Amino acid sequence: MKKYTVFIGLGLELGWITFVCIWLGQKIEQSYPAKGLYLVIVLFLGFIGWVVRIMMSLKKMTAKDAKNSEKNLADTDLKM
Repeated sequence: MKKYTVFIGLGLELGWITFVCIWLGQKIEQSYPAKGLYLVIVLFLGFIGWVVRIMMSLKKMTAKDAKNSEKNLADTDLKM
């Protein structure tokens, strides 16, 4: 997979998460009016969840790249 597709996916994810969080926050606000407090809380939790997912993805990608680098280094050593 190309690296730029990951960034396109992240942007789309953030858009959907924001949309769903706003919708959910408005539904909660209709049931329990709090002058937008629930909307802000749900948006904040959605954003935090998105950041955690990005961190996990980056950690996985970094580990995969490091493993590939070690493998390529070992292959070049064997060819010499």
